[in-house]
Amino acid sequence: MSEEKEQPIIVSKGRYLGSSLLPSPIESDVTIVLYRGRIIIPELDATIPTDKISQIELAKGKDLPSEAIMMFGVVGLIVDKEKPYMMIRTVNSPDRLLFKFDNMLVASSLLKEMKGTQL
Repeated sequence: MSEEKEQPIIVSKGRYLGSSLLPSPIESDVTIVLYRGRIIIPELDATIPTDKISQIELAKGKDLPSEAIMMFGVVGLIVDKEKPYMMIRTVNSPDRLLFKFDNMLVASSLLKEMKGTQL
């Protein structure tokens, strides 16, 4: 009897920038793999249950919250005003995970699928 391996809903490439309260000056290339009920980011050895996500936001760099832009400046990150950024907040956390994408189509497709799995 062979177990069928679960197929991802969507796989996307992006750059992990740390958190919005303490961004990293080094962008890490990551793969975001969305399955039903969880998000896996292999490069960070992270699994985030989708029911633990309280908020997902997508914004161009110029529209990021002012506290995130201020923290970018503190650590020396430069905000790319036209690139899309995704912020993921988990339940019981004041902070958000911060990701940057190369194009809005990829980021918005990922956002749509992530929100769909939360329903």
